[in-house]
Amino acid sequence: MMELRSENAQNLKELSMLKIVAASAEESRKRLYEEIEGLKPHVKEADRLGQRCQDLESEIYFLLKEAEKVVDLSLKLKAANLEKAELVKDLLPLADYHPKAEKIFDEAAEAFYKLKFPYISLLVEKAGQSFEELADVEPSSFHETSSI
Repeated sequence: MMELRSENAQNLKELSMLKIVAASAEESRKRLYEEIEGLKPHVKEADRLGQRCQDLESEIYFLLKEAEKVVDLSLKLKAANLEKAELVKDLLPLADYHPKAEKIFDEAAEAFYKLKFPYISLLVEKAGQSFEELADVEPSSFHETSSI
């Protein structure tokens, strides 16, 4: 009987210890849950920033392609200006002999200047901005600018 009492006392001691361990585990579980709940807004913000980063990468790629187009158009414009200068050089002597040549030339030059090069005006508008500032340009403002 003494052994039973001793064994019972040992079991009670172990049960008490298990209750303490269980209470400690429950307290740790509650703290972890609170920490997880506290981190959820940060995880959402990180997801939002990750999406914004992807959007910016797409915009940067788009702007780089458009910048290439601007360079191409700028080169074409320079070539057109050279052609115009050559034309002026060629037509000036004719103006002496043909009174209508000056009028035709002026009309052709005026028609040329009426051509629109939207990327050049965009380039002028955005000149001097850093890469980060260009990355912040909203697509809608770009398309509004390019339709000028």
